[in-house]
Amino acid sequence: MLKKMMDYSKVKGVIFDFDGTLYETRKLGFNMVLENPLHMFTMRSDRLITKKMIGRDFGNFENFIVEFGKRWEEKTKKPAKDCLPWYQNVFFPVMIKVLKKKYRARPKVAEIFNFLYKKNIPFAVLSDYPYVKERLEAIGLTKEEIAEPAACYCSTDFGCYKPVARPFLQIAGEMKVAPDKILVVGDRDDTDGEGARRSGMQFVQIKTKKTVVIELTHKVYDWLEFYEVLTGSQPS
Repeated sequence: MLKKMMDYSKVKGVIFDFDGTLYETRKLGFNMVLENPLHMFTMRSDRLITKKMIGRDFGNFENFIVEFGKRWEEKTKKPAKDCLPWYQNVFFPVMIKVLKKKYRARPKVAEIFNFLYKKNIPFAVLSDYPYVKERLEAIGLTKEEIAEPAACYCSTDFGCYKPVARPFLQIAGEMKVAPDKILVVGDRDDTDGEGARRSGMQFVQIKTKKTVVIELTHKVYDWLEFYEVLTGSQPS
């Protein structure tokens, strides 16, 4: 049974997931391989390693990258010391280039950001991948489109992956908003939703072609429905 839902008019802070939530990620991995096929197998290793590390908390970035590097070395047969430079010089430049060429933010994302800004409601983007600001700009969310950029966070900077609660709670602290007054918006219930539940926050799941609901404790909307509900143009 659904628990009592948050009155969206009482939301005091919003944390958005990025990939799959603010834009449709269909064929992103495939398009990255097409952009740089020489790194196809290393890119595939990234996905396998990330899946295995979901929900793990290593305390800080330094501990996280040591563990990630060990797994990367095992999967790619390349030295662990090459891991971070590869991500900085190959993986993320390719991702940002592909995002600029082929992907755009969902309709009304800029309007939602501007709506929250005008209401003095702090909002942030929490991703499991870094270069959040650069990737937001790559999908068209530039300073020309939005009045106030979102605060940008990456879970790995905290030394973990979602659904670890620590990043959510630290963001709440920086917003100076009680966790139960924060709404988490994401496409995945197992990471975004579970992170919200562990943190005592409310959750709205964005419907995609791969939507899986783990716990029936939240609303599931397509993006435009969420826009209408949040801004008050449609009842929740």
